Amino acid sequence: MKRMSEKRSTQNVAYHEAGHAVAHLVMNVPMRRASIIPKENTLGFVSVQKSPRWLTHLFEFGNPWENNRATRYILAAIICYMAGKIAEKKFTGRNNNLGSKSDMEMTYRLAETICFDNDEIRALLKWLSLHTEKLISKHWESVDVLAKKLLDEKSLSAKEIRKTLINVYPNVVPEQPINTKDKEEIITMVLQKLVFGQRKIIENELSTLPPGAERNTWKEAVRIYDEGRYKICDEKK
Repeated sequence: MKRMSEKRSTQNVAYHEAGHAVAHLVMNVPMRRASIIPKENTLGFVSVQKSPRWLTHLFEFGNPWENNRATRYILAAIICYMAGKIAEKKFTGRNNNLGSKSDMEMTYRLAETICFDNDEIRALLKWLSLHTEKLISKHWESVDVLAKKLLDEKSLSAKEIRKTLINVYPNVVPEQPINTKDKEEIITMVLQKLVFGQRKIIENELSTLPPGAERNTWKEAVRIYDEGRYKICDEKK
């Protein structure tokens, strides 16, 4: 019985982490690895990239709720944190509130950055929970495939996860569009860093971005710089 219980517990963890990982792909939030190898106080984990520099800068010097790009990123991150618990519940038929405590704490902390009071936070998290349930249901076959792969391999890099799913269900890794304003902001930011000799930083950031429109925009900015197709405007006094 003990052996069966341990096997079931590992399966639960695999579906939990697979839920997180699939949400990261669908919402285009970068991650590094998914694992069901116990670590410190957790039975499994999805390690994520550091917050984008533009978002960190905004938290330090601006208001995230006044920036559409920041709001979209925060909402996507909340969905990613919720997806593990919801996927595990769909697999087991019951809530694992204790095992998802840290995830739920993170969703609240993120919601605080774009809400003004507790009523707003509760309403936002309820709405996002419903959205996440639909996302997991829609992509359940992908969660199932990835959970079984995790049970076999124990740990998968983001590249391995993407390869596993894109070969089976390519629609789980969508091409994310980017609007004109965001594109211009990214190109301006990258060019400024390149002009000030921060190419290594740009290369490191670029290596962490998943395939898609944002990564392509970063590469386009580098090409513009390398080809000399840019202007440095002096500030008017």
